[in-house]
Amino acid sequence: MSFKQFLLFATDATGLEKLLRLLQCLSQILSGLASTSGDVLFWNHTRRQFALGRRYLRFFRVFECISRMSDVYFQTAAGGWEILFGVLKWGFLGGFLGLESLTLLDAMGVYPVSWAASAMLEANKLWFYSLVCSIALGILQLSSSTEDSKSKKGEKSKGKAAAVGERGKDGKGQRMGKEELQRVKIRLVADCFDLLVPGFVTGWIPVGTVVAGFAGVVSTTLSSKDIWDRFG
Repeated sequence: MSFKQFLLFATDATGLEKLLRLLQCLSQILSGLASTSGDVLFWNHTRRQFALGRRYLRFFRVFECISRMSDVYFQTAAGGWEILFGVLKWGFLGGFLGLESLTLLDAMGVYPVSWAASAMLEANKLWFYSLVCSIALGILQLSSSTEDSKSKKGEKSKGKAAAVGERGKDGKGQRMGKEELQRVKIRLVADCFDLLVPGFVTGWIPVGTVVAGFAGVVSTTLSSKDIWDRFG
């Protein structure tokens, strides 16, 4: 770790959003641990300001989700279930970001609307669905990678090179590299922790403020690794 690496990370739009999210989650933990009403108000206000800063950076991310959906559907060589969960993952996430963008002026206090709270509740439900699909996708990818690894070993010992070639044509049985497999594992763990955050907001997962904040800290740290390594 070096100061230059941190500087590159913090000035990158995605890295800055992760940094703000980490500060937001830490503020949420401190608000849950606060002993006086004044401290609770202070940390809740701080958390909302960090959250608002993140929303500026995510305003156009809905179009990225649409692009990712298109890539998964038209360009991926995965199986049918992986395509389905991939499309649903980015579709639900795009819906979450779209609803969030619609309430940005309300969050800024520029143009308050009565339906903002309901819209954000529905947005968090979509985020929850997206994470469930992402977890299912990760499990499928790990499962297919394990099965393919076993089949490759069996075919190697029996010398079935032709069968391997046939599987390569229809896009099945393609092994992930070690680095990609590691990224899938990290993303799967991060998604499991992340699920507690919208689960807490919607009330679908009975956890407290501190637990949801801690889950956000863990998922943010894990999901930031790729961005951090990029500047290493």
